This record gives sequence, structure tokens and C-alpha cells, in this order.
Amino acid sequence: MNWEAVTALSTAFTGLVIAVTAFAAFRELRLSAEHAAASRDHLKQLQLATQFEGVRAVFDELDSPQQVEARRFVITQLAVRMRDPKFRAEIARVGAVDETAHPELQVLRCFERFAYYLKKGYVDPDVFYNVASGRVLVMWALLEEVVAIQREVLGRPWINFEQLERDTRAWCEEHEIFGAVSSGVTKQILEEYRQLRHGPDPADAAPAAATVP
Repeated sequence: MNWEAVTALSTAFTGLVIAVTAFAAFRELRLSAEHAAASRDHLKQLQLATQFEGVRAVFDELDSPQQVEARRFVITQLAVRMRDPKFRAEIARVGAVDETAHPELQVLRCFERFAYYLKKGYVDPDVFYNVASGRVLVMWALLEEVVAIQREVLGRPWINFEQLERDTRAWCEEHEIFGAVSSGVTKQILEEYRQLRHGPDPADAAPAAATVP
């Protein structure tokens, strides 16, 4: 038997096996990479679809008649109602409050939910801040006293809304969108609220019309 020939054939066969194995491994790696890329693309599409649905749900609620009227109550009536000890005591009851008599709590719950959606990535932040930044900042400013009353008896409720206000303000500053913070409408709303909260009792006067942000 020609052992040199056998050795040569064995070496050639071994090389062939190594080459086939390497090719198979390379093909597997390529397929894995393609699969991973397709999975990432699919997940991205799902995320975009989820964010689209999230944005639509957010603005459907934000522009709903119930929320528009609740924000109108906060702007035009809350300051005066906050002078009433009975009204303030009801706020302190937290979960036992009748929200039909306290629309300000509807606003708090609404923005608390929005903050949670943003934190979980269900809503695109840029889209939300572009459209709703003014409403976030104004509502938090007008509702801080309500939040403070509830925190005296319940730790720190509304922390998501509080963080949303900070994030919104930071986003506005980063993108140099100062209108939401210092526009004439915003200043007017806050100034009128302060006057109603601390000024003469306007109980006999009809509530002034106000632009609801």
C-alpha cells in the first residue's frame, strides 16, 4: 500500500471537511445576521405602529370634550373653589373624591397616564412635546396646590406627571421652544389664576371666557 498516497488523500479529505464546515458556519452566521436584522426591523415596525396608536389615543383623550371641560374648570373656576375649606377637604380624601365635582382630578389622572405612556415608549416624545407641551406646563402650574394637599396625606402621588413637567420643560429648552413656557397666553392664564386665587371674591360674577390650552 502506498502510504504516501493514503496520507495525501487523508490530508485532502480533512481539508475538504474543514472547508465544508467553514462554509456551513459562514452560511449559518450570515443567515443568523439576516434573521437578526429582520427581527430588528420587525420590532422597529411594531414599535412605530405602537407609538402611532399611542399618539392617536393620547390626543383623542386630550381633545375629548370631557378633558377640554376639565381643563376649562381648572383655568376658570379652580382658583376660586380652592378658597372653600370644604372643597379643599374633599381633595384631601384622594380616592374617595367624586371626580364629577372635582374635574381637576380628571386632568391629573389624564396627564399621569400620558407620562406613563411616554416612560414605557408607547408614545413618540417629540410628537407629544411638540403638540402638548403648553398644556402640560400650564396644567401642572395650576394644579400644584392640589397636588400638595394630596401629598400631605398620601406620600407622593402624581410623580409621573411631575416628571413629565420637568421633561417637557427640558425638551422645550433643548429645542429652543420657549413659547410653551413664556407665551402671552400662558402668562395670561397663570396671572388670571393668581388674581382669582388671591384677589376679591368674584362669586357673583360669571366666569370669564378662557382659551383652553
